Amino acid sequence: MPDSSRLLAVSEVAHAANCQWRLWCYLTGNTELKSADVFHRYIGDLTGAEEEKLAARYRTAGKIFQTNLLATSADLTGMLPFLLYEDESWVLQLPRFSAHARLDSVHLLAGFAHLAGANQQLLNAAFPKLEAELAPFAQILLADGKTVDFPLLELEELWEPIAEQAHILAGDQDLLSATPEDAWCALDTVCGSCSYCAWALARFDDPLLISGIGPGLRRELRSENIFTASEFAKNPPDGYSPELIRQARLQVSQNPAELLLETNPLAPALMDLSAPQAGDVYLDFENDSLWGWTLKDHTGLIYLGGLVCFDADYWGEQKSLTPALPIRGQDALPAAGSTNVAEEVGELSKRIGGKYQSFWAHNRAEERQLLIDLLDFLQQRFRRFPGMRIYHYSPQERLYLQRLSSRHGLLAGEVRDLLAANGPMRDLQQVVQSAIRTGQGGYSLKEMEPFYMGSWMRSEDLDNGADSVIVYDTLARKGVLEPGAKLAAEDAEQLRLLALYNEYDCCSTALLHHWLIAQRQRPRHSAVTGSADPDSAPKPVPNLPAAL
Repeated sequence: MPDSSRLLAVSEVAHAANCQWRLWCYLTGNTELKSADVFHRYIGDLTGAEEEKLAARYRTAGKIFQTNLLATSADLTGMLPFLLYEDESWVLQLPRFSAHARLDSVHLLAGFAHLAGANQQLLNAAFPKLEAELAPFAQILLADGKTVDFPLLELEELWEPIAEQAHILAGDQDLLSATPEDAWCALDTVCGSCSYCAWALARFDDPLLISGIGPGLRRELRSENIFTASEFAKNPPDGYSPELIRQARLQVSQNPAELLLETNPLAPALMDLSAPQAGDVYLDFENDSLWGWTLKDHTGLIYLGGLVCFDADYWGEQKSLTPALPIRGQDALPAAGSTNVAEEVGELSKRIGGKYQSFWAHNRAEERQLLIDLLDFLQQRFRRFPGMRIYHYSPQERLYLQRLSSRHGLLAGEVRDLLAANGPMRDLQQVVQSAIRTGQGGYSLKEMEPFYMGSWMRSEDLDNGADSVIVYDTLARKGVLEPGAKLAAEDAEQLRLLALYNEYDCCSTALLHHWLIAQRQRPRHSAVTGSADPDSAPKPVPNLPAAL
């Protein structure tokens, strides 16, 4: 039986404010019940390295400080973060290297403040002549070097209910002896986003699997005795939106052998979507959000802007728009097998009748030039194709254009014209969210691809955006991307894979566009019941590719 009398790690108790499941795994020793989380592990390593740099800066500045001081209380243990000697007091400081003081960071600071308050006698151990007390406030150090102060009394008020709930859980022997499934079912507070929750969600059919349900709505459902996605789909309580119930039924009804799809062919966003035409381009940016963590510069680097451009209506091989699996209620045959996507940069674009164009940046000066070159390239195309449009998936591309213009203080008018409501940019995600419902767990580009990229599904090398950030950031920190640096073969291969990843996203967006146009020909029906909607007449679509 788990030992509930042991000291609890202050970091685990702080996390329990948002996720009791993680604390249960910690208390019971089930720390293997989690999905792989390479990105956050990389963040942790990076944070540790930055804290070492911070300590070096404090030493250079001649500041008196302590760090990694092990402290314990009656029921808690943990390594205190920085203690700075200022105005004859010890100021507890938690470095977070983020733009804002997030609530989870405040919870952690509150736990450390409680622990420090219980260990006043330890504070002067390394400097006995100081005889300093703990300052009446604690700080979170942000990425820009600014600090946010929190009074200790307020932190203690915040910490008390968090600690109380954690110790109630730690003393619940029935819960600690329960199976993982029973424990998950018993816990009201789970975040749904940590690696521990990722392991549990699918295994236990949790309502959080349903697109549109978050932790707050999950708690509401539990108060209605709804503990699984299947229960909600089968017997939804009164008061929940028909759209959410419909989404739940689609996801619960989909099985591994087929896809579920419902289309509203008369949705205004879909009806207004222009058919692909000569001149159109499909845009995707890659951003290293971890690049350049310094006090002056901590907003990441937009290191690659990619475009797939079409100069003619012809769109190449007719393998695309094939589903990876059968779609219930449709006669489209799935792909016999996914072929090798592409070995060389530009190959997949060529297959579908386009051309891939990339703009790279490995530092701030090159990022500025990326914006100049990209907009100049687009202006040249506008002169050739006055009616061309720029398609993308999700609001990120618009955000990155704004960020580039604002960060470097140039081409504001040109960017404003691109982003205007009557401008050339079109977000296909808005069309999908308006007109398409699927049994997938969400509506990301990757989750839509099984409906139309069956012949060219992503390989493992092109599968994960977070992994691409790690790959690029690792290269940048090695210094191999600096001007004049010699690029080893293995590093050049990593850049090639990043370009392939970017090109695939652009090509996928282009083929999604064709697929969306094709959906206007399909009658509206329920993928769950198979019943048609006779009032939903498909809109004629001119000039569709022959494969459709």
